[in-house]
Amino acid sequence: MISVVIPCYNASKFVETAINSIFEQTTKLDFEIIIVDDGSSDNLIEVVSKYDNLKYIKQKNGGVSKARNTGILNSFFEYVIFLDADDRFNKNLFCELKKRIEDGYDLISWGYLVEKNGSVSDYTNYRIENSEFVGDEFIKLFLSKTVYQCICSFCVKKSVLIQNNITFDVGYKYSEDINFQIEVMSNSHKIKYINKPMFVYTITGTSATSIVSSERIRSISLFDKTREKISENLHDSFDQYVGMNYLYRIGLVIKCENKSCELFESLISTSHVLKRPRLSLSNKRKFVMTVAKTSLPIIKFWFKISKLKYRNRS
Repeated sequence: MISVVIPCYNASKFVETAINSIFEQTTKLDFEIIIVDDGSSDNLIEVVSKYDNLKYIKQKNGGVSKARNTGILNSFFEYVIFLDADDRFNKNLFCELKKRIEDGYDLISWGYLVEKNGSVSDYTNYRIENSEFVGDEFIKLFLSKTVYQCICSFCVKKSVLIQNNITFDVGYKYSEDINFQIEVMSNSHKIKYINKPMFVYTITGTSATSIVSSERIRSISLFDKTREKISENLHDSFDQYVGMNYLYRIGLVIKCENKSCELFESLISTSHVLKRPRLSLSNKRKFVMTVAKTSLPIIKFWFKISKLKYRNRS
């Protein structure tokens, strides 16, 4: 019934928590766990070998996107779920999924919790009850952040992925999961949202979301590809989403302790995303406030760099 894909890279110290959250489900379903070892150098294979219903695949290090693609290709059951090695499912997830799977939904999404530095944030829309959506309708909710979904908070039919050739873009380390999710939503005709937090997402100092790099800033260009694959009637909503995402990246750079010319050059090279969005009034206010807060530090930084370059030339 369910294939759970867990990409791992040197995850032997914490992957057991993720695996145990599957075996400790209160409702029993047919499932398999696919551990894709992305070139680990630790004792991962020793840790996972003691579990049943587990398929272990070792591959040369190629990144999390390649590992997830490998998991999809080697999955056996009708539905696919992704779980990161340092995260965990709510013990009642399978209970919530059972009826929805029997009803034949293409995509089943649910709320989730985020743990960071000892605090917990809830990304669940409790106001949505027993609602069924089609692809474009659900994408609008996602883009407007009426509904939050991350890579480990949904279950999708494998046939949706295979028939529409949906894979993770291995050329990117960031934003590829959002691109993948929107493609999945766009090709799902019957979608169910569970308004309960069924997944716990843990952010640590080594999480990809905590890293600020020029590669992460430039990854916003991946959304250009995403835009081409969605309906035209979603373009305005999508452009607003990308525009606000760009402003978030500006904030990351400003807060970064180790600023560099490369980071700011990455912002400039991807600034084209701000040309498209027709910002709503609330987003215009956010835009003005973000620019006001960030412009002065940027100007000061570039002024210092210019002075250094001038001195070096002298």
